[in-house]
Amino acid sequence: GLSLKNLSLTGVFSNGKSANSESSSIGISSFNAQLGTGKVVGSGSLSNFSQPMVKFMAEAHLNLEEVKRFFKLDTLELCSGNLVLDIDFVGSSSALKNLSSTNLSQIKAGGNLTIEHGSLKLKGNKQTIQNINTSLLFNNNDVVINECNFAVQNSDIAIKGFFRNALTALFNSNQKLFIEATLESRFINLDEILADDETSSKSKNSFELRFSNRINFNFNTSIQHLVFKHFEAKKISGTIQLQNKKLALSPISFLTMDGSVLARGIIDGTDST
Repeated sequence: GLSLKNLSLTGVFSNGKSANSESSSIGISSFNAQLGTGKVVGSGSLSNFSQPMVKFMAEAHLNLEEVKRFFKLDTLELCSGNLVLDIDFVGSSSALKNLSSTNLSQIKAGGNLTIEHGSLKLKGNKQTIQNINTSLLFNNNDVVINECNFAVQNSDIAIKGFFRNALTALFNSNQKLFIEATLESRFINLDEILADDETSSKSKNSFELRFSNRINFNFNTSIQHLVFKHFEAKKISGTIQLQNKKLALSPISFLTMDGSVLARGIIDGTDST
């Protein structure tokens, strides 16, 4: 029920000097459209119809709920907020079909993405991510996290840093995402964050921990207060690393049970599925 409206563009088509698909091109000097209450403007070109090379620049101011409806993102139960996107892209269509480190030289991408007052909930998940305020900078295959603040029920999280290999990990399931960042929080309740429909039907004391094989991270953490089942800690600081499904604390310090703890350790999740 949602459509692009007030669409206007100016463009040129040519089959080129050789009058064949290789020399053919389409150029759009200006493009304007409305998507619901938002708008999209941009320009771009498509050259060499046999092995297409794509270039475009675009700016968008959109409502995320309307974006969800337009693209029929059925995996999302809830998606709301304001999105501002400014992107500049140059790349071959063949490189886009199978992104890997070997063909990234054929792609150049840059720009900014901002989300304000966002909310997100995946179908099948109990948790709703709320109060999302994010500012990201795209630089080819990496994403700079200038700001990423959000809440899950009573927990608040703030992240700054880098997503390495972000573009290939997003479009290629065989690629890994590397995160280097600082993580700060006033309060984290892991019982709320990790809760799902399966564990809610089990014993309240049972817990199953699984690590993704596609994500490695290195977080410098500063958490004022954390609770998990019968465990409670304050003034948590240290480094938390996940690499090849092994979670390492190296080291981490915190206050608990009227005392202080300095700890190192590894949780090996390589046998988990």
